[in-house]
Amino acid sequence: MQIEVGSIRDNDPIELQAYIEVQLRPSVAGLGRQFESVEVRLFETGEARASVTCRIQLKLRPSGICVIQESHDPDAHTAIDRAMHGIARLSSVRQGISIVHGPASMPA
Repeated sequence: MQIEVGSIRDNDPIELQAYIEVQLRPSVAGLGRQFESVEVRLFETGEARASVTCRIQLKLRPSGICVIQESHDPDAHTAIDRAMHGIARLSSVRQGISIVHGPASMPA
């Protein structure tokens, strides 16, 4: 696991790294040994560095396919949470579990 935290205004990089580590474990837990590596980058983007980007890259086994989940938000913790949610959804899909938001549609 590789985590890179850039300088994010008004945030302690050590606290952000610890937060990423805590959030990442359950997000990838459903993948078991189906991934080879995971990289997380957190950095400021946009005009006047007004947005924070959290980019997670998973390299899957045995295919070697890289899956990237990226989230942008003015708040670093929200950007992390949204990217982790995307990875957790992938983990659920790989396990055959469906995550549904909103009302389910019924066939006519």
